Amino acid sequence: MERRILIRDFQLQVSIGVYARERKAPQTVVVNVDLLLEPPQKAHGDRIANVLNYEIVHSGILALAKSRHFNLLEALVDGILELCLAQRDVAEARVSAEKPDSYEDCRVGVEAVRRRGS
Repeated sequence: MERRILIRDFQLQVSIGVYARERKAPQTVVVNVDLLLEPPQKAHGDRIANVLNYEIVHSGILALAKSRHFNLLEALVDGILELCLAQRDVAEARVSAEKPDSYEDCRVGVEAVRRRGS
């Protein structure tokens, strides 16, 4: 059996960008996270203590986004990947971040995938 935790369309206000106009105010960044979990060692038994609590990931991403200015989306994504892979039972993390307001005709973003130990 394969299990995943998903966080979709998480809208954050982030101080991000390399241009002077981007440093004036936080920008909307939309984050998606897909965590592949290791096979469980035991049945979850309908107990939160036996699973990865996605609240930890959610609040960790929020805290990271507020923690500092990021020049690049890549740096934000790398930080989220590190946070996710530090959680027990996460074998692989896929993280994307998009800036929906950068252009009128499209959304731009970055996606990265990392496995534990790599």
